[in-house]
Amino acid sequence: MRSHHASYLKDKEADGLYYFNFGPEFLLREVILGSRCQLRPRDFAAEIKNPPVPVEVFKARPAFDSFGIIRQQRVQPITVNGSGSSK
Repeated sequence: MRSHHASYLKDKEADGLYYFNFGPEFLLREVILGSRCQLRPRDFAAEIKNPPVPVEVFKARPAFDSFGIIRQQRVQPITVNGSGSSK
């Protein structure tokens, strides 16, 4: 189930952006790296420290035969477990 938390974003920061802290009601579960992102899933996963739930990091790209985004099959996804380990 997806949840939108835009109603909680009330105060704009000095840089013009809104921020929302992760917590029991808002957990990071996946990170999608776009096709132009130079980082590998392994590189980004190394920056995720001790998440309370597993976090999957994967690459995505535009689909060849439809108007959509799909996972890149040639790039291995990484899952960061709560202990901070990756697989």
